[in-house]
This record gives sequence, C-alpha cells and structure tokens, in this order.
Amino acid sequence: MTDDNSIFIAAELLPALGYAWKGPLTTISPLHYPDSPEMEKLMPFLKQENLVGPDGSLMAKVRPVVEHLARAQTFTRVYLTTRFGVSEYLMYFMPDGYWISLSQTGKYVQIVSPGKIDIIVEAVRQQIGDSVFTSASLHASLSPMEALALAALWDLQRKAQLLAIADERDAEPAGWSLGEITSQASTNNQKYQWMTNVVRKWTDYEGIPTADEMKQVADSLVAKNYCTNSGGSYVLSGDALDISDGMLLFDKVVTLTSGIEGPDGQVAIVGFSCIQAGVHDLLMIDFQDGKLELDSVSATEVIEYIDAFMRKPQELLKGIVPQPIVKKEPGASCSKCGSPLAPGKKFCGNCGTPSGSQVTEEKVSPGLATCPKCGSPLTPGKKFCGSCGAPVGISSPKTPVCPQCGSPVTPGKKFCGSCGGKL
Repeated sequence: MTDDNSIFIAAELLPALGYAWKGPLTTISPLHYPDSPEMEKLMPFLKQENLVGPDGSLMAKVRPVVEHLARAQTFTRVYLTTRFGVSEYLMYFMPDGYWISLSQTGKYVQIVSPGKIDIIVEAVRQQIGDSVFTSASLHASLSPMEALALAALWDLQRKAQLLAIADERDAEPAGWSLGEITSQASTNNQKYQWMTNVVRKWTDYEGIPTADEMKQVADSLVAKNYCTNSGGSYVLSGDALDISDGMLLFDKVVTLTSGIEGPDGQVAIVGFSCIQAGVHDLLMIDFQDGKLELDSVSATEVIEYIDAFMRKPQELLKGIVPQPIVKKEPGASCSKCGSPLAPGKKFCGNCGTPSGSQVTEEKVSPGLATCPKCGSPLTPGKKFCGSCGAPVGISSPKTPVCPQCGSPVTPGKKFCGSCGGKL
C-alpha cells in the first residue's frame, strides 16, 4: 500500500517491481529480478497492493519511485544487528541528486520518496546511543595473524572474566601459554560473540598458526605494548586489557557500506563494522592494505559517519575511492559454460576453462589525498580530516584474492580468472 510519499511492500516483492517496470537497471539498483517464471506468480500480490494495474503495468503513483530506483548511482547501507533482531536502512541517490530511502525491519520494506535522512539517523541513534565517551583508547593496525593472536587473548580473558562473575569472585588479568593462545586462535565456529571469529571473517584468514608463528606474533604484540610476557605466559595490558574488560558480551553490530557506480558499471565500495558492548564500548573494524584496523570509538563518532554517508556519499566516495577504468571485451563468454568472461582474464571464473584471451592492463587512477570537504591534505590512515573534522578515512573492505596466485577474484566465482586455480 502507499500514502503520499511512502510505499510499504513485502521485501520479497521488491524485485517484482523491477519486473513490472521492465526497464534498464543500474548495477546497484535494488530492483534486480531473476529471469524466472516465478516473477509472474508475484504479479497478483502487486495488484492486491495497488502497485500495478490489471494489465500488470505500474500505477502512476508508483512509477516515478521505481524509475528513480532503477537509475540509482550511489547508495549507503546501514545494517544493524541487536539481540532484538535486524534492521536495515538504505539511501539511494540518483544522478540528478534525488534520493530515496528504504527501511526494513522484519518482512516489510518502507520506501520513502524523497528519503528521510534525519529519521534514519535518529533510528540508529536510538539503538546505539549518542555517548561521546569511550572506555578505551585502542588504535591498532595489525597483520591478520597478529590480530588473530590478540583476538585469542581477548576471548580467553573474557571467558575467564565471565566464569569469575558466575562464581562470584574477582577476576584478575590472567596469563596464557602459547598453546592456549594457539588453541583459541584455531577455533572457527562462526559464533561472532568471539573476536577470533570476527577477525577470521574480516581477513579471510583460515589457517591454523604453528607454534613458531604464534610465538613470533605474540612477541610482536608484546613489542607493541598490547600484552606482556612473564615466564612464557602472555598477559593483556594497557588499552588491549581495557577492551576485554569493557566488551564482555557483544550487544550490537553496526555495518556501514557505501558505494558508487562508475560509467563502466563497476561499483566502488567502502565500509566498516563496529561492535558495541554497553554504552561506551565500541570497537570499529576495518581491513585495508593487508592490515586489520581496530579503533575504539564513541557512539557519537559512529553516528557522525552514518550521517555523513547518508547525506552526501557522492562527495566522500569521490574523494577516497580509486576509480577503476577497465577496457571491456563486449560479448566475450566462456566456450564451455557460457558465463561472461572478465576482461583480460585467461580462465573462466565460473568453471575454470581457459578463455584464450590475453591479459590486458587495468588502469587505476589513485584516490585523492585531500579532504573532500575542505581540500586540506589528509594524513594516511586517519578517519577524520585534521582541519575540519569531516569523516574521510573509511577504506574499501577486503578484496578476495586467489590463494594460489594472489590475484583479485570476483566474489562467488569458483575458479581464479588469472591462473585457473580452484577457489
């Protein structure tokens, strides 16, 4: 059903709006639909909601909204998980500057045209709070194995603290042997209450550290003052200890993703996740240039990021995201399975069959090293401009790479397009 500027629709019917329109869609449009007879079966539900007429064409009051979403060029998405459920908020921007918001909690999506940015930001604020304080001051840049070792120490200490609470006794910082750290780091049960699983998810690190590797990274953490070594027993210290003390149980996870579609149809995406435990304990996680960035932040800082990317993502993305320019080979498809071939790749990314093409160079223009708001030079790795305070430093999430040759791979493909290795 609709009112003056809103459409309420079951989430499963959103692709059916694109099917009813049947016009061209940008890569990031939320109206993509499968080429399937199942779409026709959804049309009666759109008619029931007065979104399409008897002939299946879009109603006049709905068509402008669908046409705008079909041309979406930029988006920002906030995905918020709490113990009460999941909420999702999206803002889509069109080339002419118009914007539309989508909000989903449960099975229904509310589409508002033009989008209500203030309402979305306030909805997130109501759930994560607006405290300006942080209980820790951690700012770490670690290799995946260093991050895994630190996460293991955090999880061991958190478990010890929770057991102490259950036993009604005081918990002191405990020391852990390399064997205990390695055992915890090797755990991969997909339960994201544990930091080891979070690190593995963000870095795609699936290995099991050897004893020598764990000693090397544990000693590296000692050198960086995240723990101490007392007779072969490693004990959390300083800011790292403050994190384990404050984040006993994760309460909420906020993930921000923002993307812009280039003229070649490719989408450049940036984003971060933030784990929250209580009011003042939030840990921002970002993976860039082979390093996992861990930063203590306040709820207000997270809200400022969300507000900035909900209002003018085009400006922020243009300033910090490299724009890939790839020369396409129109019509190229795999001779075996028929899947489209990535330009310049020697193997099909779907079945691994050699494509017979030669590798062509991809030209990438560097991201700007100045603030998109005030133009001041930016300090590498900083998330805010030092001159005006604008959020600028969110980086692209991890890019999957082939485990055999190290080349970037397309998510969902079964074989590397460069070496043909199985992914």
